[in-house]
Amino acid sequence: MGGCYISPASIIKFAISKKSAFILKLNTKVGCFYEIEFYNDFSYKQIINLLKCLKLKFWTDLEYKNWLLKSWGKIKRENLNSLFKNYWNDFSHMSDILYDKNKSIKDILEKISNNYSEYNNIFYIITKKNLWTNKNINLYKFKYIDFNISASIIIPAKDTSFSLSKTLESINNNIMPKQLYSQIEIIVVDDGTCNNSIEEVVNIYNSTSRIKAKYVRIQNNAGRNYARNIGASLAAGEILFFIDSDIILGKNYLFEHLLRHFLFKKICLVSFKRDIYNFSKFKIILNRNRPQKFTDFRVKKLVNPNWIGIYPSPSHKQILKPLESTKYFMNFGCRKNIGIWDLSCMVTTSNLSIRREEFIKIGGFHKLFKGWGFEDTFLGSCLIANGNFIIPVLSTGVWHFCYKKIDKEKRYKSKMFKENLNKYKNLINKSFHEIIK
Repeated sequence: MGGCYISPASIIKFAISKKSAFILKLNTKVGCFYEIEFYNDFSYKQIINLLKCLKLKFWTDLEYKNWLLKSWGKIKRENLNSLFKNYWNDFSHMSDILYDKNKSIKDILEKISNNYSEYNNIFYIITKKNLWTNKNINLYKFKYIDFNISASIIIPAKDTSFSLSKTLESINNNIMPKQLYSQIEIIVVDDGTCNNSIEEVVNIYNSTSRIKAKYVRIQNNAGRNYARNIGASLAAGEILFFIDSDIILGKNYLFEHLLRHFLFKKICLVSFKRDIYNFSKFKIILNRNRPQKFTDFRVKKLVNPNWIGIYPSPSHKQILKPLESTKYFMNFGCRKNIGIWDLSCMVTTSNLSIRREEFIKIGGFHKLFKGWGFEDTFLGSCLIANGNFIIPVLSTGVWHFCYKKIDKEKRYKSKMFKENLNKYKNLINKSFHEIIK
């Protein structure tokens, strides 16, 4: 006689080594438990050390079998009709959204939630912290884990040699398990700088760095989208970090993001920034995990009536707090808007991380966008439409170096912003499959 049990169980499996895995089975009908798969390359002593580190009890095979018999013996037969009805509604709903080739991106976004609470529950069990915690994760608790994950940090740069040197230094200053340093690469894409200043910065950096950088030059300026796509096409890492050349990373930035990517697949991680206007305190910043206060619009922003966005601007000045108003973006799905923004607008490429396979699936940055504005918003729309959660990481952050813009540059950016907004509105009304094919 066979049986089928459907429950909100979560199974998470992550590598200890190439042939070994640690498996958590959470919220099953018989409670929460773990299993370890291992072969000859993983010793008994290492297992005991791992379990001590995680404060878990070690069971013999006999104890485990007895527990299973006792636990499953209490389970009553269920009425599968009602269960299948509920679950089938969910599955068929997602099937209609994702596989109907006529569905526009806008239609898909109106149906997809950003409720990542199940991921958060798993993360809390493992770390005793929420995914959005502003407290850093103690990396020494994970010293027995084999972080079998690789990453590529893509930095487009044009005429930013001074700030780029600080960006690279902040990357090299990041603290993480030793094995990760050799599993991370940096790809600097020179987008048409008129001299060799960017290349010189990369060469100087490589002479003393732990994380090595590759230099790629585009002869004529092609724009940030093209530069990032070139960098991604050359990337070997499973995880892609997109970082601007005027960004200073918190010293725990890479580990906080990589730990979450190590545990979960369909996620896009974003951290927040603080604007700075000089580098006099650079050495102090270099040893911090995050800014004490953020000046990021996703945290708090005074919006004026004449602001341009996806949605109409308010009729009067209004302070918006997207992060707080949406419970760390969990209630920000289904095209809900906070003022002029929706969830897609929370994806900004000054700093973010995603899986390379997810980036490839959506076709990368769309080539239609030129100059500044909405190329990252459209990337966010496509990631969400393809089933990725947008998750904020507040345990780390970045500093953004600002310089005074001349009037001519302001006018150019304003012009490009309006043009790209129209392109964005046209693209999200197109079929998702037409966009990513």
